[in-house]
Amino acid sequence: MFELAVVLGVLVAIVRRVDLLALSELRFRGLWFCVPAFAIKVLVLVLGAVGSPFIIAYGMWLDLAVMLLLLGLLTANLHLPGMPVLLVGLLANLLVIGLNGGRMPVTAAALAATNQPALVAMIQANEDPGHALAGANTHLVWLADWIPLNPLNRNVFSPGDVVAALGLAITVGFSAPPRRRSALARRAAVR
Repeated sequence: MFELAVVLGVLVAIVRRVDLLALSELRFRGLWFCVPAFAIKVLVLVLGAVGSPFIIAYGMWLDLAVMLLLLGLLTANLHLPGMPVLLVGLLANLLVIGLNGGRMPVTAAALAATNQPALVAMIQANEDPGHALAGANTHLVWLADWIPLNPLNRNVFSPGDVVAALGLAITVGFSAPPRRRSALARRAAVR
């Protein structure tokens, strides 16, 4: 989904006639937050794929650390368009995760729609460090992962993910100003 958000943002930038190279010159603050966040996320994904007991036991805390690092990055960049929207999406995810024992609830119907029975079994066995199966005791299930995007990929997303992706598209599409027309082009447009 976030890859599609970047593509959408680039398309918006092209329609706005933004010099795409200007996007590389944006002044992001606190980029150092990305290094530990990326390292922790890779650790969770790699060790989680092999069923590491450490990740099963502490993965939710590592995922929380990643989200807090991203929260720091977004807060440092609220001056950029779209970052406040991205922040709202992240905070929605943090809220639902916090109210549900540190794991993102995911609905069985969404997992079934993406044809992932093995993942359902893994979550039911409490072997997924970042997810729990939504049930009767789940808080704010409407903010949980319940949006399947099977035609695009086999992932399930939350409304917070959708809002964050929209914020990312806005950031990419509107952070750089449109190219200025040359004086010659302005004179020709006046005639």
